[in-house]
Amino acid sequence: MSNPCVKCGHDPDAAVRASWSFTIEREVKSLNDHNVNVKGWRGAVYKKDRGAWVQWFQLMRVNHRIPLATGKRVVTLTRIMGSGQREFDRDNLHGGLKSALDAMVYTCLITGDSIAHATILYDQQRRSGPGVKPGLHVLLEELAQ
Repeated sequence: MSNPCVKCGHDPDAAVRASWSFTIEREVKSLNDHNVNVKGWRGAVYKKDRGAWVQWFQLMRVNHRIPLATGKRVVTLTRIMGSGQREFDRDNLHGGLKSALDAMVYTCLITGDSIAHATILYDQQRRSGPGVKPGLHVLLEELAQ
């Protein structure tokens, strides 16, 4: 039996009780795109982005019959890159998904985004083919307690 990672809290031996998977066709912006140099606008950009993610996550929670979180969950967020898009560096990926994670807390898909409440894993993939659009693939796993 292994111990959870000290940095992220991930425990590969934890038993998964339930899981849900869905893709949102909404482009993930990098952290650089969220940083606005105009005084007073940074908060407005973040709130608008979080609000859009909240609407998507509420829709996914209802459509996939995902119960409200009561315990720790593992969240794997995979940015789907469209043609011509470049991979983000780690900081831009994590920072760009902050509003999405906060929206997941707001919609009760996770109880919090701290290590005690959720293990957050990040990935990026390029998918090709007709009809493939940039987006965010979410794998949500509820751990047995």
